[in-house]
Amino acid sequence: MFAPTGTSTSSQGFRVTLKRADSGQNLTRLDRLRRGLDRDNARLRNLPEAAGDVSTPVVFDQYEFLFDLAIGTPPVTFSAILDTGSDLIWTQCAPCVNCYPQNTPIFDPARSSSFSKLPCSNRLGNGAALAKTTRLLRNLQKPTFYYLAFQGISVGGTRLPIDPSVFAIQVDGSGGLVIDSGTTYMRLRQPAFNVVKEAFKARVGLPADESRSTGLSLCFVTEGNSAIRVPSLVLHFEGADVELPKENYMVEIPGRACLGILGNTALSILGNVQQQNFVVLHDLVEGTVSFLPSKCR
Repeated sequence: MFAPTGTSTSSQGFRVTLKRADSGQNLTRLDRLRRGLDRDNARLRNLPEAAGDVSTPVVFDQYEFLFDLAIGTPPVTFSAILDTGSDLIWTQCAPCVNCYPQNTPIFDPARSSSFSKLPCSNRLGNGAALAKTTRLLRNLQKPTFYYLAFQGISVGGTRLPIDPSVFAIQVDGSGGLVIDSGTTYMRLRQPAFNVVKEAFKARVGLPADESRSTGLSLCFVTEGNSAIRVPSLVLHFEGADVELPKENYMVEIPGRACLGILGNTALSILGNVQQQNFVVLHDLVEGTVSFLPSKCR
């Protein structure tokens, strides 16, 4: 038995309070931006670009959102990572060999009255909701990741000339687009990102700053300029066109407004900034992901 702490429930689900990894620290908006990108970059180094046997340590500093989770009866509480890039709930359990240090107690199944083993044939799944829905793709080389049928991008009402094959899953397991709550900012394969970057430079109408001093690839100088004109951004999935709110892709800091999207080599990722203020439903029975706009704050 497990239960997120600090939740509210209804007949259709539950809500859980999330904590940013650097919450409670006296940081500027720019500091938080840079620290979030540092976590992203560390995480990307541990995401294999092609299939293979990979084993990496769990480092909490690489992740953005944490929440308190209780497992067992009586409940044992510890901090957990909210990460849709993982398939199950993962925690260290006794007896534990070669465990990494953790501040909270290690879960001991022998002391939980609700613990029982499940057969490998056990099936897990979710319900469904009315929203814009696209299908999940299977990558046999990386079966624990959630890949989406991503087809392209529109900026300012114009579909960009990006070959859809840029987002296809390759034979070696590389490529494709993963939806991942553990990554902060959206990553696009470099050929696609270059097109998106030029589209924003052509439409925003402010001096561009590509020095990467903020950690993001493209910023616009807002200091001494009039209000920024932010073009619309639509993500085209198979069966679903999802228009993002401007705060989901334009990051404002003093004197700059930065595009919250970066380039990447072999894998595209839909990060948690792009998912904010959406209810995102993973229906593993039907093999779909749905996006429902929602005022979450």
